[in-house]
Amino acid sequence: MTKTEQYRKRIIIQKYTETKNSRGMVKKEWQDYKRVWASIKTGIQDETEESNKINPVKMCEITIRYDSIIENELADTERYRIFYKRPYNLKGIENVDESNIELKLKCEAIGI
Repeated sequence: MTKTEQYRKRIIIQKYTETKNSRGMVKKEWQDYKRVWASIKTGIQDETEESNKINPVKMCEITIRYDSIIENELADTERYRIFYKRPYNLKGIENVDESNIELKLKCEAIGI
């Protein structure tokens, strides 16, 4: 069983939206979807290789309380991101031990 005090950070789940104004122009932006309490594990390093150049990637794991609606929504990782001090691309979501207690979000820092 998880303890409430382990979730000390307030994160924002953001959703990518496209809306049309009265002139038919499309406005693309990230809008706040939901605020939740989380625990964050940073300092996970990874590397990507582009054009024979190795680039470091800053990864983190964010753990939140289980919510079936959030689990289903965030399965579409392209339309959602996490914001905590900076934006993070959502790379994956996992129902920890399939126990419906916690969700683990694997994220990549943007613009580092």
